[in-house]
Amino acid sequence: MPNLRRPMEIGLILFLLAQPILDILAYFGLSISTVVRSMAMVACVCYILFYAPAKWHKLTRVYFIVLSTYATIQFMNNLFIKDPFAFGAEVTYLFKSLYFLCIFSTYLMALSFCKGMDGFPKKLFAAMFANMALIAFVIFIAAFTETGTATYRMLALEGQTGWFFSGNELSAIMSIGAILAIGYYFQLQSRTFKGFLLVAISLIAWSMLTIGTKVAYGGVLIGLGMGVIAGMIEAAAKRRAANLVLFSGLFILVLAATPSMPIGNNMDVAIDLMESREQGDGHAPPELESGTALPFQSFLLNGREAFLADTYNDYIGASLSQQLLGMGRSGNYSQTGEMNAIEMDFLDWFFNYGPIGMLLLSLPFALFGGYAVRNIFRFRSLSLPLLFTFTSSAVGLGAAFSAGHVLSSPAAGTYLAISLSLFMSFTDGRKEVNHGRKALPGRGRVRHSTVIYNRLQKRKEPH
Repeated sequence: MPNLRRPMEIGLILFLLAQPILDILAYFGLSISTVVRSMAMVACVCYILFYAPAKWHKLTRVYFIVLSTYATIQFMNNLFIKDPFAFGAEVTYLFKSLYFLCIFSTYLMALSFCKGMDGFPKKLFAAMFANMALIAFVIFIAAFTETGTATYRMLALEGQTGWFFSGNELSAIMSIGAILAIGYYFQLQSRTFKGFLLVAISLIAWSMLTIGTKVAYGGVLIGLGMGVIAGMIEAAAKRRAANLVLFSGLFILVLAATPSMPIGNNMDVAIDLMESREQGDGHAPPELESGTALPFQSFLLNGREAFLADTYNDYIGASLSQQLLGMGRSGNYSQTGEMNAIEMDFLDWFFNYGPIGMLLLSLPFALFGGYAVRNIFRFRSLSLPLLFTFTSSAVGLGAAFSAGHVLSSPAAGTYLAISLSLFMSFTDGRKEVNHGRKALPGRGRVRHSTVIYNRLQKRKEPH
């Protein structure tokens, strides 16, 4: 098993670095991303079932056996009940949902398995920064050459996603990754290198404003806000205020530039649309007029009320087995060409996999979330990497809940899985505090008073 550590570390880092390249190749017609990610998923399942560390092996093996059994029963139930049944689309959605859990479990166990190897988490941070810089550079080149894809189909809305397809997925990816990129900046010591990284961070911020979505805009504000907070902590601890001034300036600059950027235009359009809805002047989007509308229209749903209403009505009228096991992708659609998701991942999970499936899919979040909270209070392991990974994970989960295209998207799900696994690993005070040294017996953490006392005693000893 120890011989697997170095190849595993290299493989997981290369897989992360390959993510934007796979998406760019898909944009230009070379669709190898599905094959590569499918092979990665198979490798992850093999690792989970046969090579997982001892403390994870039994738990993860039982969980994935139960989950796969449930998924098979749920799929077969819909196969016999739904008519029409889009076989390929249903299978694809099922595997996309399981993909996130496989990647998350693998990275989490790998971080635990490679615990004694210095620098693995930092290398993941560096790879995340490289990906964000590459994506931002591609968006810049696409804007300069006017070859980018429009974020929205509506002419009133602005924004472009460069050489990437989905604006929602790209927004979630950059919101998760930008926060970790700024976290990587604060882990470095070289001022010259940090100067180059600051230029890249500025380009990342510009590209997120250029996309034009609320998720990307919220991500850049939260990321720079975390930079300001980290700068304040650094200023208080080391009496160096340079980073505080730099990130405060970047934050103010982003706010000042907002009205002239695509996100500023799109926010104005959204506000005008909400006002027109309240006044009832008939300017609501056509899609809201179809189906049975819900008795509310919210800024969070952003025009998806009709999809939620249709899915809810399908669920109410479904058979008992579908209400328990889920209706599959997009509910009980009447035509295979009209498969519209709510695009709020947790709601989609509930309606597509039922309350039982929702509990099974959400179990890792509850289990490892409780484990992380316990470790934070047990080891008091607060640190800047922990704060950045927590914020990144929270933003990713928030995007999954509000905008979707995260837990059901292999591209965005990979970034959230890595962010969550890094957060879990940083809550382990034995690694965070000891920096590779053996923990003291008992509670598994260094007692600083004991260390200081021993050092004083050594100084008093005659030489």
